[in-house]
Amino acid sequence: MATGRETASVFCAAALVGLCPWFSQYRRADEVAVFVEKFAAAHPHDPVGFHMLGTSGTVTTIAGVFLQLRRYDRRRVDGCWLSDQEISSVVAELMAMSFDERAANPCIGAERADLVLAGCAILDAIRRSYPCPRLRVADRGLREGMLVEMMREDGVWGEA
Repeated sequence: MATGRETASVFCAAALVGLCPWFSQYRRADEVAVFVEKFAAAHPHDPVGFHMLGTSGTVTTIAGVFLQLRRYDRRRVDGCWLSDQEISSVVAELMAMSFDERAANPCIGAERADLVLAGCAILDAIRRSYPCPRLRVADRGLREGMLVEMMREDGVWGEA
């Protein structure tokens, strides 16, 4: 089972894949998967009892679309569980939408209407390398919680 630091590495790798200059919003998940697979090979996981924790951006957008929110509501999104099939269904729905349809969705908007497709490709690549039955959505507090956990492991932060 992954430790806190290994989990943090998976999150960092997911973020870095999204920031790489070679990434084009039109690349497909199988093209992105090449990069994620290298990371996954170096950081294997035990799929028994494994679930993903997704934070911000694409993952929260997918949750908002799945919940059919009339406007984005972080209180409803934060802590939401999505099954693998639910994620796949929303991704397929987003891929089938035109730019204008995505822009009109209150959980996406015009500024993210193209970017969300790139995020879906990255998420699909991560899901291929780290298959799991469900994902938990976090809209806040993940970085702070990870930092406190690592500081406690290093003995520089005491129990409150």
